[in-house]
Amino acid sequence: EQPFMRKYNLADRRRSESKGGMIFDAASSLAVSLSGGFARDDYLHSPVGLTSSQSMNVDGDVSYVIGKVVTLSAYAGVQRIHANQNGYLIFDTTSGNPLRNWHVATRDAVNSAGTHLSWQVVPGRFKLDASYGLTDGTSRMGIQSSQSFLGTVSSPLPAARDITHSADLSGEYAVTPEIAVKVGYTIARHISRDPQYDHMGAAPVAQILGSAIQPPRYTAHVVWLTTRYQF
Repeated sequence: EQPFMRKYNLADRRRSESKGGMIFDAASSLAVSLSGGFARDDYLHSPVGLTSSQSMNVDGDVSYVIGKVVTLSAYAGVQRIHANQNGYLIFDTTSGNPLRNWHVATRDAVNSAGTHLSWQVVPGRFKLDASYGLTDGTSRMGIQSSQSFLGTVSSPLPAARDITHSADLSGEYAVTPEIAVKVGYTIARHISRDPQYDHMGAAPVAQILGSAIQPPRYTAHVVWLTTRYQF
């Protein structure tokens, strides 16, 4: 196999991983859960491409019941991903020139939070649900390359950031004990700030191909209707 063509999903990998969690009932109406994990991957025989990565995540959830008819919950999560990649700039048949080596260190951070409210307006007959969620992700790339190539740089690129807000409101009505109808409305707002799109044109880094495409920003509205039948 050509070492410059190895794919990360086929290359030899050594993984170290640990994870755990707990659920704690602080009171008869209050429950708290925590979970977390850490993983490290080493691609021992990959001279180029993805050589190592590590990830860490921590999540928490709190649920509170009010009067047996209202349930309020909230959650938050943090995820961090670090990855290292080596590259080699080839424009002829020669190889092994250290001046053509380049390295990228990627640092990703994802933070999420949200809340959910469930209300049994008429227990066993009519229920209302409302929720809101926020996801905020940031990606940073630090590039090291030889200054012998025109146009290359050895400095971090501007951070790319994606933010998504989502809200949902729904109601479920039990027509019979076996049949229920649920109708809802969902709205989502997505904002992206990515230097590979916004006002970059031809990227100032030899290993990255830029474009003048505008980063996606949109608002989506969805009205939906479902039915449920219990056998």
